Amino acid sequence: MIKKILLVLMLMVCASGADENTKKGEVDHMAIAIAMVYDGKYDTAKSELDLVDINSPELDRAKYYTIKGTLASKTNQHEQAVENFIKAIDETKKLVYVSPKEAQDKKRKYLFKIGSTSKVVQEIKIDPEFERNRQIKIERLYANLSQSYYKLKEYKKSVEALDLSGENGRNKSGLFAFRADCYWKVGEHSNAMEALNYGYKKFSDVQLLKQKYFYLSELKLYKAAVETAKVYIDKAGKKEDDYLYLAQMLIQAKQTEDAIMILEEGKMIFPSNPTFGLMLTNVYLKKEMPHTGATILENTANIDQKYLKDSVEAFRQVKDYSHALYLNLHVVDQKDNIKQKIAMHLERGEFEQITGLKDAMMRNGMHDDENMIYVLAYSYYMVGDYENAEIYLQLINDNDLFQKATIIRKNIEKCKVNPRECV
Repeated sequence: MIKKILLVLMLMVCASGADENTKKGEVDHMAIAIAMVYDGKYDTAKSELDLVDINSPELDRAKYYTIKGTLASKTNQHEQAVENFIKAIDETKKLVYVSPKEAQDKKRKYLFKIGSTSKVVQEIKIDPEFERNRQIKIERLYANLSQSYYKLKEYKKSVEALDLSGENGRNKSGLFAFRADCYWKVGEHSNAMEALNYGYKKFSDVQLLKQKYFYLSELKLYKAAVETAKVYIDKAGKKEDDYLYLAQMLIQAKQTEDAIMILEEGKMIFPSNPTFGLMLTNVYLKKEMPHTGATILENTANIDQKYLKDSVEAFRQVKDYSHALYLNLHVVDQKDNIKQKIAMHLERGEFEQITGLKDAMMRNGMHDDENMIYVLAYSYYMVGDYENAEIYLQLINDNDLFQKATIIRKNIEKCKVNPRECV
């Protein structure tokens, strides 16, 4: 929007006509500057503006400051943009109508401002078309001023300027979103909501509803946020992110059953998105329904294999080892595969199964993983293979594991002296 208004402003100042000096063959630096701004040649535009005689009584100051403000805005010099747009507004307000006949009179051609001591001031006439165009220029300048204030994070002033921009501040739904954003940033939440409500009533733009339910959720007004979100989804169409956000709000509002319903619906509508399954899993875990959560996670792993390892862990947690081991067969990463097998065998006291995995462990470079080496040594100890237990205990250097290894060594010595103690 800002680019469009800036372009309109430049075209309007161009259309205001060349100076008298231009007619005499002199260079119109402002016209060149406008063309350079339009072409994106900002350095050249600045150079041309620097050549303008700002003390000339013929200078159209409203045009001059408008161009300077536009250039500053384009080059992200927002403080200068604000300064120049304010000057442009003031100068535009001072302009008075001069008829074509008066413009030809050289004695009167300089009298363009209210407050002149010349007798011509008494002859000033009100021209409706002139006043209408003046107001249009002023309102567009306020629209640009609003944007520049926003860039400077002066949000209150941004809204004030927008209020003075007439239709330019009310003719698009996005301007009400912009206005609401400004109010929100200065903590005027009720004004932000009012702006969104008014904008939606005027334009029926569902994006304003979306912004509203975001704000309501930030205020932790979850019930109102959920109601608004449902209206938004109904009008805007079903989108993955909106379903997920609504479900998250319901979870935060402790409306778990509604959250499950939304997630289940989203899961059916968007079957290729694993996030619905992951969120459902977490919901069921919080409801202390881990087996249901594990089953949903398995279905999610069918959509995206990277969740297969987590699915195995979920079934291990509920002690459904047979199904966990079945799923483990499909875990591609061999290190993860073996570690999960070892964890399940260890929980079940199946030490011979662990020692049987020794070769697979070594093939997959797990001899550097001291935790796994300790488990292997411990398993050999538990099945009475003290010789292999000693071999792997000697590979341990980690302080905590070394202390545990020392205890096992002492037990092995006892077992060797009196095997009955190890029965």
